[in-house]
Amino acid sequence: MFFAPAFVTLSALATFAFALTGPKVLVPAKDQWWVAKSSNVLTWDCHNTQAIQFGVYIKNKDPNVLSGPLGIIARLENTVCSKEIDLQQVKLNVGPGYTILITNVVNQTDVLSQSEEFEIKPLGSPYPTPPASSTGGSIPPSSSNLFPSALASDAGTGTGTGVGNIPPGLSYVLPPALVTGTGTGTGTSANSQNTGIGSNGASSCKSSLGYSFAVVGGLVGLIVA
Repeated sequence: MFFAPAFVTLSALATFAFALTGPKVLVPAKDQWWVAKSSNVLTWDCHNTQAIQFGVYIKNKDPNVLSGPLGIIARLENTVCSKEIDLQQVKLNVGPGYTILITNVVNQTDVLSQSEEFEIKPLGSPYPTPPASSTGGSIPPSSSNLFPSALASDAGTGTGTGVGNIPPGLSYVLPPALVTGTGTGTGTSANSQNTGIGSNGASSCKSSLGYSFAVVGGLVGLIVA
């Protein structure tokens, strides 16, 4: 009786584990083109895939444009969720029919997922409107600020309250309303977690307090004179 070997190669294990589980490519896409000889962004859904690492290839349906898949990145960590691709280093012709291939890092012919067909537009073309990210922000078309949430940008607000310092014995000179102040400010964050930066109104109040003391001192000097 013949028994099959009870072992498999690492390549076979990797192929089996990651078969058809590549991440969904978000950019580029049908309405998310790339611009030739420029920095572009590759983004994918890094939350719904079993692939820990993968390779990135590009192909064109016209063999006269590309005779076969062209390697862009041999090994990419899924958790980074986005990657800047410089088409100054990857020489590609302008035109339609391109597709990004997400491949097994062990067996590059094992395609885990692929993008929608997209176009590479001429140098100087405007970038497309970025798609909304999963956190509600937006992905910049070209940026070195490539965060795992596919690059969101938000605005935040903050408030502050402060009390000016009054020299001992002079707290009766000014009413409390002129001593305390509140302020609001806005800030921006590079991801979906807002960080508001409030500007404290006590600083401006402190300046006003100094002028008030000067005026009071002048009046006292006149009375004494």
